[in-house]
Amino acid sequence: MTFDQSRLEIERKFAISQEEYRLLPGNLTKLRFVFIRQSSMHDTFLPTTKAGDMSRIRVETTGDTTTAILTRKTWATVNCMRERKETSDELLGTNTQELLLELGARLNGLELLSFHKIRDEYQKKDGGINVTIALDNTEGLGDY
Repeated sequence: MTFDQSRLEIERKFAISQEEYRLLPGNLTKLRFVFIRQSSMHDTFLPTTKAGDMSRIRVETTGDTTTAILTRKTWATVNCMRERKETSDELLGTNTQELLLELGARLNGLELLSFHKIRDEYQKKDGGINVTIALDNTEGLGDY
């Protein structure tokens, strides 16, 4: 993923049963979605100064490639409407990641919230638009 590409992202999360999760890949194939990749993600959340904001370090492994990504989500007003603004940057290396986690733990005063998930991505073109569906199996939170 390159971080300088603009795109429209509409994200919806749905809790589903294990049976629904098991059946979804076949149902997506019937709808002509193609399996793209599986990624393993470990998210650790850093403290923020504003309620509702989110800062996270995600260590993502897809195939033989592992990247660490710093993401910040804040609220912004656009055309008199409240919108979620998201910015992401790839971290320079393990040292930067470890420093941010250490500073976050010190500011937080306790262990930082973190979890692990496996994401399967499916994609198809619909009317010239790439549509992506991500199935997440999140340890401790369930399937979404």
